[in-house]
Parts: sequence; C-alpha cells; structure tokens
Amino acid sequence: MKLRPTILSLIIFSLSIKAKGHNLRFPAYESRNITEAQDTEFHEKGDGMIRGHRCATKTTKGPAKEEVHRFMRDWSLANNGRRLKAINIPVVFHIMHDGKAGNIPQSKIHKQIDVLNKDFRSTSFTFSLVDIERHDNKRYYKNCHKFSTEFDMKLNHAVDPANTLNIYTCSPSDGNIGWTYYPWDFDEDDSFQGVVVKDETLPGGSATPHNRGRTTTHEVGHFLGLYHTFENGCDEPGDEIDDTPFQEAKFFGCPTEHNSCSGTDPIHNFMGYADDDCLNEFTPDQNTRMQNMVAMYKASFLSSKSPRASACLSNGSTCKRNGNCCSEKCKNNQCS
Repeated sequence: MKLRPTILSLIIFSLSIKAKGHNLRFPAYESRNITEAQDTEFHEKGDGMIRGHRCATKTTKGPAKEEVHRFMRDWSLANNGRRLKAINIPVVFHIMHDGKAGNIPQSKIHKQIDVLNKDFRSTSFTFSLVDIERHDNKRYYKNCHKFSTEFDMKLNHAVDPANTLNIYTCSPSDGNIGWTYYPWDFDEDDSFQGVVVKDETLPGGSATPHNRGRTTTHEVGHFLGLYHTFENGCDEPGDEIDDTPFQEAKFFGCPTEHNSCSGTDPIHNFMGYADDDCLNEFTPDQNTRMQNMVAMYKASFLSSKSPRASACLSNGSTCKRNGNCCSEKCKNNQCS
C-alpha cells in the first residue's frame, strides 16, 4: 500500500488547481516565470554567450516543506534503513521542434540515456529508452517555459507518468535550461510529472558549458527528490543529506577546493551548479533519499511496466542496445 503524507492537509496554505486530471498543490508553480537574477551563461546558436538560469525547479517552502521533511523522517525510522532493489525506469523522450530547429538526432538521445546510466551508476537506478516522440510545434518549442504552454504540452503528450519518466526537450526563450517538479508536488500518475530540458544541453549540443547531458542528470535528481547541495546554505537541515557538506551558495565553473561552511563544498555533486565536465557524483545518502522518495511517492516504479517498455521506437526498429531501442542496422537483433 502506498503511503500518503499528511501534506494534503496543508490545503489552507496552498493553491489547488484541478483541471483535466491535474492536482497542482503549491502556489510556487502557478507560473514558470523566474524572478531571481539570471545566474549562468551558456552558448546559444547564433547569439553567442547569453545569460540564463541553471535550474528553474522551484523549491518547496514553508509549512509544505516542513511537512515533507517530517514525513520522510518518520517513514525512514519506521522502515529502519530498508533498502530497495535495483530500479529501472522506462524513459520516453518528447522532442519539440519548429520543423527544423530542435529536431535533434536520435543519436544524441541515446547518448543522453548513456550519460544518465553512467551518472547514476553508483545509485540503485538505471534508465531504459522505450520511445521517442517528435512534435512539430513552434509554440511548444519556444514557449515551453510558460506555464500554460507546459500545461498543454504535457497534457497532450505525457505517456503513462506513473510508470514512465517523460523527458521533454525544447528551447525556452527565457534562458531556462532545465526544470522539473518534486515527487510530492503531484500524484504519480499526473501528466505534469516529468523533466524539461533545453535541447542543446544534451551531449554534443551547443549550450557550452552545459552541453554534456548533466542538466538532465541534475533534473532527474530533483524528480527523484533531491534538493540542491546549497539548499538552506550553512543552516540546518541543509539539503537533508548527511554526507554532503553544507554549502553556503551556488558555485559555477569548476572551482578548486572550497570550504564555505564546515566542510569541503560538494563542488562535484550532480545537484550543484558547476559546469557539466566538473560534475561526477551522487553520494550514498543521496541514493538512500531517492530510494525512499520512490517508495513513498512513486511506488509504481518499483514494478514499472510501461505500456511501451516491450516495444521499440515508432519507426518499427526491433534492434536494441543494452535494452534500449535504436534505428541502426540490425545484426542478430542487436544494433550494429
């Protein structure tokens, strides 16, 4: 039986939007507009280096955040350090484009899955590509950062969110390069579940220094319940992870060893803001938190049977590489 947190009782503190299956609990998500100062630079095709936002995932605040913290603490104590088996998550990529720009090649999508599996190799999680959908829609491609557009895009195209990680690529015109929602923000079968990333952040894209696929890794970390390493700065409870030192603020680039609170800052952690080629770790306690989050909020992943998990891509290919579909020539039912 899936446990339900008493966070639902906090309705007096939140905005509830119910429309076509959506249950949007927190007012922070009423708009995707970002009011904070742009905090990073990346290369944009045709425009050179531009300012943008490293991550547009909104942090839960106030009573709702405190309730999630208490619920997880109580669940962890009740389960006495229980560990879950390996968890394989089926992935569907949704490629938004305008007829030309954004229609990224299949090879980059496979490379992104490879990066995810490499980056999560120290955790309990693996990822298998089960489908790629392409959508020629200029509004989705350029305005995916707008709440109303994101709402329509996901409502019309999300695939079985309870059993599938839906990843959407687009080119938000406001400079955001990635965002998602936390596991407690929506029911696990809500179409708003999923990750959105700028298309050129996939491996080999143009969005240097964020073009090695680590934006997707970072957002999937949020999707599975991790906060930024600099959450709460030097103050308790930090990012609620015991083996990541407190970190006072965001760091960019790839700084040398730095101690901003009471230990060496986790510069190389995937949940920080360093450049892609500087990021290389999740910690054991981060893995434990992600496991607990899946057990509490995304229990369907524990026995995930995506309706497309046994099928290959829409082009009819039956070839597979490490369990993932591909369109290359086949040899003995494997990609050549």
